[in-house]
Amino acid sequence: MLTVAEVARWLSVSDQTVRKLASDDQIPHVRLTGRALRFDREQLQEWIDQRTRGADRGPRVPEPRGELVDED
Repeated sequence: MLTVAEVARWLSVSDQTVRKLASDDQIPHVRLTGRALRFDREQLQEWIDQRTRGADRGPRVPEPRGELVDED
């Protein structure tokens, strides 16, 4: 699962834009508690692929580097 900051960097948009897309249900996400959002890598890639036209299918979700830390 990706954080708001990771999705924002990947899409080259602000954290605020990612939060707005999620609050408007325009991007697949899971709301944990309060403002905590997480994004499934595969669902995001499908979401991008559905919105990308032409031969260049847009950015691919980068593979995580290093060990992921659970933020519970």
